[in-house]
Amino acid sequence: MNTLALPTSRLLTTEEAANYLNISKEFLKRMRYGQTTGVVGPVYVKFGSQPRYDRRDLDRWVDYYRTNEGQTQANQSH
Repeated sequence: MNTLALPTSRLLTTEEAANYLNISKEFLKRMRYGQTTGVVGPVYVKFGSQPRYDRRDLDRWVDYYRTNEGQTQANQSH
């Protein structure tokens, strides 16, 4: 089993953020530059020319795109 170590820093590089989200860094970069349709990328900060992603923002981004697929009608009303 191949496991990735979770980063210990709060601010992640593009590669670390992509690994954290389990997506390719190329897709994350395209979202950053608005080159995807229908998906707005997560918030990032820039220090010089290097973008950094706050893990808390990545978690909020995932929560925003969470779907209700697989939930029963009763669970969706809560």
